[in-house]
Amino acid sequence: MEDDPIPTMLDGVMDTEANTEGENNIQPSSDTNDKTTSTIWNRSGYTSGMFSKPRSKLLRTSRSSVGKPASRNYDVQSKNLSKKKDVLELQEQHFLKLSSNQEIEKAYLLAKIKREEDLHEMDVASRKAKDKRDADIHLAEVTERLIRKQREKELFDLAKQKLMLEVSILKNDLGHLGIGNNNE
Repeated sequence: MEDDPIPTMLDGVMDTEANTEGENNIQPSSDTNDKTTSTIWNRSGYTSGMFSKPRSKLLRTSRSSVGKPASRNYDVQSKNLSKKKDVLELQEQHFLKLSSNQEIEKAYLLAKIKREEDLHEMDVASRKAKDKRDADIHLAEVTERLIRKQREKELFDLAKQKLMLEVSILKNDLGHLGIGNNNE
């Protein structure tokens, strides 16, 4: 371990001339009975009063009215009670006002939520109706195209049958005329 740092810290504090044996030197002032004026360690500023335990003081209570008339104490207490009652009434009024404000705000928020729910339901219903309308329009267009294609196919088949019939009629007419074609 290193050397003790306390003696080096207290070099200027301890009186080296009076006692060099390592004991503290208490040098009383002119009044030996006054503990607050006697100093410990010359030029240090410490007093013996700093090291003594402070005296405890009695707690003052509202009932320790020594020398005061009892009626004054009663008057003070009644004033205090009336003030406390007034404060409580003000607090109650404030609480009632806050609670009524909260009820109004709650009713407003409930109405706002209900309105937003209704708007949401209307929006959902309009979107569903629009989607259904779009689906119906698409189905009608697809059905119309299918019917048109079927008619075109039927017309094409009829035109083909008509053409085949005309070809067979022409072949028969040519066959009667004797201009028959042997390549068929």
